[in-house]
Amino acid sequence: LRALASRYVEYLGENPATALADLAYTSSIGRSHLPFRLAVTADNTLQLAGSLAAYANGETPSGLVSDYVTEGAQPKVAFLFTGQGAQYAEMGRQLYDTQPVFRSALDRCDDLLRPHLEHSLLDVLFSRDSKTTALLDHTTYTQPALFALEYALAQLWLSWGVRPGAAMGHSVGEYVAACIAGVFSLEDGLKLIAARGRLMGALPAGGTMLAVLADEAVVEAAIAPFADQVSIAAVNGPGNLVISGAGAAVEAIAAQLTAQGIKTRPLVVSHAFHSPLMDSILDEFERIARDITYQPPQIALISNVTGRAFESGEVPDARYWREHIRAAVQFKRAIETLHEQDYKVFLEIGPHPTLLGMGRGCLPENYGVWLPSLRKGKGDWEQILASVGGCHVSGVAIDWRGFHRGYTGRKLVLPNYPFERRRFWIGSESWRKQGSSSLGAALHPLLGAQLRTAAHEMIFEQHLNSEALPFLADHAVSTSVVLPATAYIELALAAGSVVWGDVPTLEDLLIREPLVLPAEGRTVQTTLAPDGKFQVFSLEGDSWRLHASGRLRAETHSVPDRADLAALQAPLAQSISAEQHYASVTERGMRFGASFQGVQRIWIGSDSALGQIALPDGVNAAGYHLHPALLDACLQVAGSVLPDDGGTYLPLSIDSLRVYRQPEREVWSSVVVRPGGQGILTADIAVLDVDGE
Repeated sequence: LRALASRYVEYLGENPATALADLAYTSSIGRSHLPFRLAVTADNTLQLAGSLAAYANGETPSGLVSDYVTEGAQPKVAFLFTGQGAQYAEMGRQLYDTQPVFRSALDRCDDLLRPHLEHSLLDVLFSRDSKTTALLDHTTYTQPALFALEYALAQLWLSWGVRPGAAMGHSVGEYVAACIAGVFSLEDGLKLIAARGRLMGALPAGGTMLAVLADEAVVEAAIAPFADQVSIAAVNGPGNLVISGAGAAVEAIAAQLTAQGIKTRPLVVSHAFHSPLMDSILDEFERIARDITYQPPQIALISNVTGRAFESGEVPDARYWREHIRAAVQFKRAIETLHEQDYKVFLEIGPHPTLLGMGRGCLPENYGVWLPSLRKGKGDWEQILASVGGCHVSGVAIDWRGFHRGYTGRKLVLPNYPFERRRFWIGSESWRKQGSSSLGAALHPLLGAQLRTAAHEMIFEQHLNSEALPFLADHAVSTSVVLPATAYIELALAAGSVVWGDVPTLEDLLIREPLVLPAEGRTVQTTLAPDGKFQVFSLEGDSWRLHASGRLRAETHSVPDRADLAALQAPLAQSISAEQHYASVTERGMRFGASFQGVQRIWIGSDSALGQIALPDGVNAAGYHLHPALLDACLQVAGSVLPDDGGTYLPLSIDSLRVYRQPEREVWSSVVVRPGGQGILTADIAVLDVDGE
C-alpha cells in the first residue's frame, strides 16, 4: 500500500494538471479494493500528493485514514439520528447546492411540509433574512427541519450503498429512524413531527432541562420530592443523565446536587421536553397520531422508550409515540443493545455529532468506528467525504457508481498494482534435481523412498505395516489398526523437508477418511506438487484411495518463549490421571496400546487443558520430525476439553501447524488450529525438553 501511494505521488508529479475528480473516479470505479485500504480527502492534487507522500514515509497526515479489512467480513452498520439542539442556520447548504440526491430529498420534504408550516422549510434553513432563519430555533420549526435534513442525509448515504442493519434516534431523531425503517411513510412522518413541534411550541415557556453527572439512583432520589414537576428526560451514559421540568424545581434540585459536589449543566432549550410539562398535549397528539398508518420495522429499530429493538411484528403505534413524548430517552441502553448485536460502525445522521461521544462513553474503550455526517464549522463535503473514507477502510461496501452518479467522471491511466516481481515458487531447476532420483533407500520411516517420475510432482512410496513399525499396532479403533492422524502430519513434514531441507509450515490439512492397516500392511504414496500441495494415498486392490491432503510452505520461525507451566496450571481446577484418561478413551471405542499412552496427567479448565506427556519407553523417535505417538499424546490432551467424541480425531482438519527447532537445546514446539465437530480448537503444544524435564 505504501508502494502504491509512492506511485501516485510520482504520477501526480509527472501529471500536475490531473483533475482530482477524475482521479477519484478512476481509483474508486476502476480499481479492485483489497484488504489493506487507504482513503484521502483533499481539495486539490497538490494536497493529495502531500498526504500520500507523508503516508509513504510512515506518517499519518490529517485527512488520511487507513486500515485492514478482514477478507469477507462486512461490519454491521447502525444509523444514529441526532436529536434536538444540534440545529444551526445553513446546515447542509453545501450538499443542497451540489448533491442531487440530497437536494431532491430536501425539496420533497419542503413540499410535504407546506400544509403544516407557515414558512417554507428551505427559507428557514437557507434564507438570508435573519428573522426567518431565527425560526429554526423555535421548536415548531426545529423538529421538522431536523427530520427533513436527517432524512435527506440518510437518502444520500443509501444512494452510496451504505445500508444500515439497525437505526436509532435520540428523541426527535427516532422519528427519522422509524421512517427509514419503514414504520411510516415520509408524508406521514412529516405530518407527525410537524404536529409534535407545533403542539410543543405552543406550550408556555418556563421549562428547564439540566445535565447531571451522577448515576440514576442519585438523580432519582434528588427529584423524588418534585415528582409532579420534574422527571428524568434522558439516560445518555454511565453517570450522564438529563432531568427536565418546571424551572424553579429544577433550579432547586441543581442547588442540592451542587452542594453534594455533583456537577450539573443547564441546557439551552425552549421547553422542558420529556417532562410533566408535556402532559397537556398528549391527548391531542395521540388523536393526530391515530390518523397515521404504521407498519412493523423492516430493519432493527431501537426504541428510546425501552432501549431494546422492537420484536418481530411489533408496531410502534400512536400509543407508543404518545409515551415517547414523556418517557426518558434510554440512549445508554440502546447503544448497549447495538453492541450486544455486534454493530461495529456507528454513523451519526445529523447536522453535528452529539451522539458519537455519548455512545463511545457507553461501550468498552476503542470499540467500534464512530463517523459523523456533518459537523458545524466544517465544510459539508469535507466532513461527509472523510466519513465515506472511514466507512471504506472499515470494510463497509460503498456503491462507487452510485457515489459518482450525477457527476461526469473520466477514467485515467493511473498507476497499477505494485507487484514486487519476486519468485516464491519452488525453483524449477532444483525441483528437477530433486525429482530425478530413482527409487532407492528409504528417506524416512513413514515416507519411504522417492519414485522416479516425469511429472512435476514428487512421489514417495512406503509399505506400512506394524511388523516394521510396531508402534502402529498400538493405535486401534474397535478391533482395526488405523493409521493415526498424526502420521499424516509427519508424512507431510518429511516430504517438505526433502525439498526445502528444513521443516516447513503445514496448512489446510484435511483427513478425508481413515486408513485401516490390515495384517499384511498397505502401500502408501505421498505426493508433493511444486505449489506445495500434498496428498496421501493408499493402494487398495487395484485402486488408489485418497486419505489426506493439505499444503506446505517454506517458512522460518523464531522459537517461542519458554512456557510458564505454573501460571498455565494455576486456573485449571480438575486433574485427571493417566489411568482415568485412558479408561475414558477406551469407552469411546479407541484402543491405545503402550506406544500411544504418552499422557501422564491432564489438568482441565472450562475451555482449556494442560497435559504432562512423555514418549513411552520402547518407542524409537530416531528419524522423525514429530513422532506420531508423541504428537498424538498432545492431541489427546487437547481433545480432552471436547465433549463426547473429542478423542476420535476423525474427521480432522488442521488449519496450520508450525514446527520450531532450537538445535543446541533440542526444544520443539508446534501450533495446531483444529476445527472439529464442536467448533474451533486451538492447541499450543510444546515439547519442553527431550530429557524428561
